[in-house]
Amino acid sequence: MQHPTQHQVLQKNNHMKPRNKAFGSRLQHLRKRSNLTQTDAANQIGLSYKALQDHEAGRVPNPNNLQKYLDFYGCSKVWLLTGEGEQYPGGEKQDLPLVGEEKEAYTAAQELPGMADPMIQAIAGVKEIFDSRNTILIQALTLNIAAFQMASRTGKQIYEQKKDINDLRDLYNNLKNQISLIEFELKNHMTPKTGAATGSKET
Repeated sequence: MQHPTQHQVLQKNNHMKPRNKAFGSRLQHLRKRSNLTQTDAANQIGLSYKALQDHEAGRVPNPNNLQKYLDFYGCSKVWLLTGEGEQYPGGEKQDLPLVGEEKEAYTAAQELPGMADPMIQAIAGVKEIFDSRNTILIQALTLNIAAFQMASRTGKQIYEQKKDINDLRDLYNNLKNQISLIEFELKNHMTPKTGAATGSKET
């Protein structure tokens, strides 16, 4: 009779752990408030996709993985495990970490002198709208972003077309100058030099 391996025993014991759906719901709430997919959240927290999926389904993680959630979301350990008390330490709502494109935009804005404050304010405004979970505002913002992206692509295409036209104009001018130079050289080459064909001698 073949005995189960240690991995199989641990895996079986893990599946036998009771689920806490309320705990899973709180994890989902934190992730969605961060506007993250399960794949993105798993990558940024440092967990496997399967582990995060299991935790959001109600399986309470081990202490090490639990601490990863607490560090990433900045929430209260008591609240996350039990749903009791304040959601954030000190009773204050802490800003969730910027992630993905939002983080890249924030970093890029800080590196642009004179533009940092307006861009950071814009990013903060977008984050506030998504945090509000107001579907009407989110839909309106999404439509505006889509329109901006379309206008940006159109503007880029126009810029590239203008650049192509300028390149063609430069090429035309270069060719025109070369033709003028060739015509000048041909004209000089074909014009006989003065006195070259007279054949006269001094007497």
